[in-house]
Amino acid sequence: MMMKRFLLFAAAWLGGLVLADAQDLITTRFGEEIEARVVEVREGEVAYKMYNDLDGPTFLLAKGDILLIRFENGETKTFTDDTYYNAADPDAIRPGMKFREYKDLYYAGNYVRQPGDQYSAGWLGVASFVIPGLGQAVAGEWGRALGFAGGNVLMNILIQNQLEEGDDGKYYYNPYSAAAALYLAGIVLNIWSTCDAVRVAKIKNMYYQDLRQQRAAMDWKIEPFFAAAPKSAAGPAARTTPTAGLSLCITF
Repeated sequence: MMMKRFLLFAAAWLGGLVLADAQDLITTRFGEEIEARVVEVREGEVAYKMYNDLDGPTFLLAKGDILLIRFENGETKTFTDDTYYNAADPDAIRPGMKFREYKDLYYAGNYVRQPGDQYSAGWLGVASFVIPGLGQAVAGEWGRALGFAGGNVLMNILIQNQLEEGDDGKYYYNPYSAAAALYLAGIVLNIWSTCDAVRVAKIKNMYYQDLRQQRAAMDWKIEPFFAAAPKSAAGPAARTTPTAGLSLCITF
């Protein structure tokens, strides 16, 4: 009877160890290890759930940020540098750069959304389609916003100037006037403003993603230290006294 209980206990204990280890381990290029359950490996990103919250939200991580994934079945998948979608040289960016300084370092088509991205490309595009320049203004690019907004106002003024008074006292557009061309130009302006707002949002997000990666790559910590400082002149009778303080250690 005792032997049977022992065997049942041992089986339960071993089963618990197996279940505790039944998780995927994501290792990032910055040394972080994430205990997760990988949901899907997509073209430019990996979708996963936190292992301690499998009913929680699904997170996305760009393949370029991943060094390897060790799956629960023992299989290991390594991600090479060619999966890194942000084309900017890490040494070429720095905090506080203006959009015009880094906009040519990125290709918006390579953008992969990550948790923490500041701007929604979709919503900024919709905003600029409704009111040209609004999406750019939300992103903080006021020069571009004023350019599109001013162009829209000018287009409307030119269209209104094409109105001609008819015999009944009402105003009509002359079919032979430039009104049709101006309407077409206004549509093109709206589409241009929409595409530009989407591009601005994606590039700004990619820039901030790289800044977050730079900060993650720098590890720092403060530790206490103790030392013996001389209390009197040097010599055989020299005395020391313990001294305490804090040391700052920064690793790049």
